[in-house]
This record gives sequence, structure tokens and C-alpha cells, in this order.
Amino acid sequence: ATLLEQGFLVDEYMIAGSATETFKLWAKHIPKSALSAPLLEGPSPRYEGLRGTGIGGGFQYRYRDDVALVRSAIGEALGEAPQLVPIDELRGLFDRFCDEGESDMGLEEFVRLVRALGVRMPDDEIRELVSDVDSMCLDRVTFDEFQQWWLTVIGQAAEVLHTEDAFDQVLREESTGN
Repeated sequence: ATLLEQGFLVDEYMIAGSATETFKLWAKHIPKSALSAPLLEGPSPRYEGLRGTGIGGGFQYRYRDDVALVRSAIGEALGEAPQLVPIDELRGLFDRFCDEGESDMGLEEFVRLVRALGVRMPDDEIRELVSDVDSMCLDRVTFDEFQQWWLTVIGQAAEVLHTEDAFDQVLREESTGN
């Protein structure tokens, strides 16, 4: 039985060893969103697997830093700590970068959004963000997907408070046990 048939949800894969030799034949069975790291092929599958693990680990650190940059930039742009950004303000930010008459955005619009926030990162790293946000794997990001991603990432790092009001809010919540 496969992992999926056993009830396991797999959203990340590492392909190493001899499996890389036939990868192109069975890759279609892996969701597009899980194919974010490069496929490394070489003369010795064992060593390429180890090298791939190192590159994958580096990718995870870089991606975490990219998410933190975007998360912080959104908070700054909206004048709130990321955890305190109201959903309607997040929606307004999202809508500003959708093409007129559209309710979703593609890669180009997402790149504009990230760059307008002042975040500088290579296009391939922005594509990885889009891949993570685009849960339906349609190369388009809906607001629902963006909101779901946002709610996931706002809890991934230490809270950065951008205003005195946000700081006061945290103190009030701490004093009441919330």
C-alpha cells in the first residue's frame, strides 16, 4: 500500500539514489507544488542523493528567510504587526496588484506585489513563493489561497511590532492571558 492509501499526506519529497534514474517516468505522480527543489543527476546516485539533501536544506533556509521578508514587508506596508493585520486590509493589498477585472493574480502580478513592498529577491525565489501560495497548482493565486498562506506564515517567526499601538495590544493580550 502507498503512503497515501495508508492515510499519510505527503507534501514534500526527496528523491535520491537509483530512483533519480527513472524519475522522469514517474514524476507525473507527484503534485506540482512538491517539485520545488532541483533534480540532481550524476554518475553515482548515492552521492547525488547526499548532495541533493544539502542543497534541499539550503533551499529550506533561504525560503524561510524569503517568507520572513515578505511577511515583515506586508506588516510594514499596512502599519501593523503581521499578526494584527486585518483580513480586509490584506485583501485590499492583494486587490491592488490583480489585473483590472481579475480576482486572482499570476506570477507577474505577484512579482509586482513583492517588489512594491521593497523586497528584493531573485525571480526564482519569488516563483517558489507563488508555488507555495498556489495550492491549486493553477499558476494563479486567489485571495483565498493568499489568505490561507498568510495565516500559516504569520506564526512562523518572532513577532515584529511596527507600531506603538501594536506593542500596546500585545501587552494588553498578555495581561489578560489571551
